[in-house]
Amino acid sequence: MTKTNNNNFVTKKDLIKTMVGFSESILNGIQKMFDEQNKRMDGMDKRFDGMDKRFDGMDKRFDGIDYRLDRLEVNMSEVKDEIKGLKADISTTVNKKEFNELKNRVDIFLDSN
Repeated sequence: MTKTNNNNFVTKKDLIKTMVGFSESILNGIQKMFDEQNKRMDGMDKRFDGMDKRFDGMDKRFDGIDYRLDRLEVNMSEVKDEIKGLKADISTTVNKKEFNELKNRVDIFLDSN
């Protein structure tokens, strides 16, 4: 703003010039605020990009764990099948009680002859 003589009346031109100056100052201040906010948001974007990379790494690790668990489940099913087979083999043999009863009967039979 330029210096004016205080004894002069304020004209419409002076008011417009003053209002334009105030408006420009306010708009410049708001623009600075937006610029600062944009810088902050850019920083946040960079942080989020870093987080995305970390999450991608975690996804890869979880995929590896899923693969290993799938293999483990397959191996466990093989073990379960093997156990079922062993149980079937064992079930064809007599248990100790049945064996002892049969032995006693055989012993009694042999003693009687």
